[in-house]
Amino acid sequence: MGNHMLDSGLQLLLICVVLVFSITINAKPLTIAVATNFLTTMEELSERFSSDKDADLTIVSGSSGQLVAQIRAGAPFDVLFSADQKRVDALVELNLAELNSRFTYANGELAFYLNPKNSKDLSAQEVFENLSCDSIIIANPKVAPYGQAAKDVINQIKSEDGLEESVVLAENVNQAFSTTHTGNVDCGFVAFSAILAKSTDKQFFYKIPHEYYSPIKQDAVILKSSKSPKLSQKFFDFVQSQEAKDLIREHGYLVD
Repeated sequence: MGNHMLDSGLQLLLICVVLVFSITINAKPLTIAVATNFLTTMEELSERFSSDKDADLTIVSGSSGQLVAQIRAGAPFDVLFSADQKRVDALVELNLAELNSRFTYANGELAFYLNPKNSKDLSAQEVFENLSCDSIIIANPKVAPYGQAAKDVINQIKSEDGLEESVVLAENVNQAFSTTHTGNVDCGFVAFSAILAKSTDKQFFYKIPHEYYSPIKQDAVILKSSKSPKLSQKFFDFVQSQEAKDLIREHGYLVD
């Protein structure tokens, strides 16, 4: 009888293992390349999508320029969520992306962030008006759209040449935020979404008025090399749903 119970238990265990293995095997893979500013939001969107769909989502983040370079080099991504439209335009022109799949998933907002550990008795807005910082960090304008927006703002307030020694370049906008947040620079130009995620005191940030920089329209597109085009479209449909749009707004973006 003992052996019979042992055999039954072993059979049940094997059945469970087979079921788990089958679920893993049957789950359809989808690799999402996403600009760093949208990473936290994408993680939550992916979690909600995966809970309703039989999908195995992998997220790869980086600056938009870095991701496009990887795509051109043959990286096995299915979709790209860029922080601008220019990079998506380039992929379409190179015949690497599906033109009819592209859409604007968010409009980014730029913020000026004052090192929370600073001893200045000034608000972020007061410091912003004169850019009175010994060190300012921005994302690299060559690869990061938020960095280009920051550069445009700086040029309107002061000559870039006059600030050349003060400006530090980060690889991406998330690095610009973390470097400022930890006190390694005096101030930085960051994504407003990062400010919201940290529940930052209003004294330390200033949401920059839109007239200072061109709209940061963030586009997504399905890549022609995608091995899961149908699943990619289902994910795009979800991101354009009201549920997803509400979530994107909560994270500090404007949505059309």
